[in-house]
Amino acid sequence: MVRGELEREGIPPDAVSDAETVVAELAGNLELHGAPPYEMRVLRLGRIPAWCEVVDSDPDLGEIPRILARLGAPGPPDLLTESGRGLLLAHALTAGHCRAYRTRTVSRDTPAKAVAFSLPTAAGPRVLCPPLLDFGRRLLRFA
Repeated sequence: MVRGELEREGIPPDAVSDAETVVAELAGNLELHGAPPYEMRVLRLGRIPAWCEVVDSDPDLGEIPRILARLGAPGPPDLLTESGRGLLLAHALTAGHCRAYRTRTVSRDTPAKAVAFSLPTAAGPRVLCPPLLDFGRRLLRFA
């Protein structure tokens, strides 16, 4: 799904592959640490795919925000840590444009969490605005 969306936008193949790798890492984390049902969403600003969320039905963010904050801190990441390697890869491949936050599932409208990242754009800059996109998620429930 992500590959098709990004290829239609003319995103370079390396950036498309990076986005696919991030989705695969986050989906693997869901399988190990999350609770079904799982959802993947590609959110758009206008017609441009801007943000990808991987969602599971456990609203507990656990250590995810702490791990992402540590990855955003100055200095090299701890490559020998026992957990967070998927987040390390997501953080690196998105230039730090990834977040974790509480949300709701679209399929059941139940509490959930999202680990999400900004998609590459043809213009170059990435969009980093999950609060704005929350408005779009609410609209999905009305549609």
